[in-house]
Parts: sequence; structure tokens; C-alpha cells
Amino acid sequence: EGTYSSEEGAATCTPCEEGLTSEEAAESESECLCAEGWYLTFKGKAKDRCWECPNGLDCKGLKVGEKPNQTDGFYLEIQEVQDGNPLFVYKCPSTIACPAGPEQTCSAGASGIACSDCDQNLFFNGDHCVECDASSLPQIIGVIASTFAFFFIAYYFFIYYNC
Repeated sequence: EGTYSSEEGAATCTPCEEGLTSEEAAESESECLCAEGWYLTFKGKAKDRCWECPNGLDCKGLKVGEKPNQTDGFYLEIQEVQDGNPLFVYKCPSTIACPAGPEQTCSAGASGIACSDCDQNLFFNGDHCVECDASSLPQIIGVIASTFAFFFIAYYFFIYYNC
């Protein structure tokens, strides 16, 4: 494994390039595939290269041309690039917001890079997008009132002690 030879019964075989492996009895360089923990970019042509699987992705058991999946808590975006690694991996605010799955998988009501955007009438509660309903109103009013009170008190102390 990890080698090939075009001559049957050859005493030595040619090793596949770094990051590549092969099945037993491979006969040409085109039979060299990415080793586990690596993935092949673009369309799986011999001239393309293998990239080490970044943190946050599942590259186990990928066949040529298959894309890695994102793991819980990470967001995968695949972009068309001329040269270089086409995978962009983002750490999400929570594992709930970005569940494991194919690229750009977000929990219900979430979208955008790292599942950071909520659909209309939803807000991010620190874990995932939830509905804005009447029970949310006291929390929203509380945050606004607390902010107003903080600035009022800060302004009062500024005026009182600097005059």
C-alpha cells in the first residue's frame, strides 16, 4: 500500500506522493489516492493535490471527489479558488448553531457564515435562533432598561464629580 508499479513482479515499487496512499497491487500513479485524514481538491485528477484535513472537519473514508463534512460546532464553506485550499472552516458560537453535516449546515432558522444570522422574527439567544414572542419581550425590555439606567447613572456621576 502507498506504492505502485507498472511492471508486474517488480522488486521495488514507486512510492505515492506525500499524503497519498494506494490499494495493494496499484499499477500507476493515477491509482494513488489521498490517505485517511487528507482530502483531494477539485475533481480528483492526478494533478490535483491532497490537503491535510483541518480541525472541525470529518475527512474519514472520503473517496476521490467527495467533500469532507463539518463537525459539531464548526461551519464549512467551500469556495472556488484558482490555487490553494478551497475549504474555509469557521468556529461557531455553539455546537447547536452548527451541527455536524455537509457544508453550510445550520440549525433551524439560522444561516450565513458560522450560522450567525437568524431568520426574520428570530433572535440569537447565545446558543441558537429562537422565536421572538411575547415571552421574549420582558427580556428585551429589561436589557434596554438596564442599558439606559447604566448610562444615566454614569452620566450623573460624571457631571456630579467633574463640576
